[in-house]
Amino acid sequence: MLRKIDEILSPFKNDQDIIAMVVYRIDGTPIYSFVRDGRRVSEYLYFLESQVRDLLYHIFTENLDEISLKIGEYGIKLYPISKTLVLSMLVTKVASFKVETDAKTIIKKLQAILLDEFQNPTISISNSR
Repeated sequence: MLRKIDEILSPFKNDQDIIAMVVYRIDGTPIYSFVRDGRRVSEYLYFLESQVRDLLYHIFTENLDEISLKIGEYGIKLYPISKTLVLSMLVTKVASFKVETDAKTIIKKLQAILLDEFQNPTISISNSR
């Protein structure tokens, strides 16, 4: 599944206004990340990591389509993918409209692969007797 997520997000990695993309589980654990310049944005990512559980709680309990924050020269956007996953994006402030459009495309594609994984699980269980 991570390979499929990477395939979906790869075209957006070339957008210089997207600084980072992280897919989090609802418990706050990152399962996928892309960071353009880790040293430059590490403080923003640490802030996001410290707040992600609370933000996810609001997204899922209030059934929100997104949460947007502006911190310093960047914006942080969180978009629910499913009941257990959320996409977070660290973007430049000028990227807002384009990123929202891109995010909607990404979310639809991620939801499709999650639905496919749910309907056609690739987990195999072997009996070692």
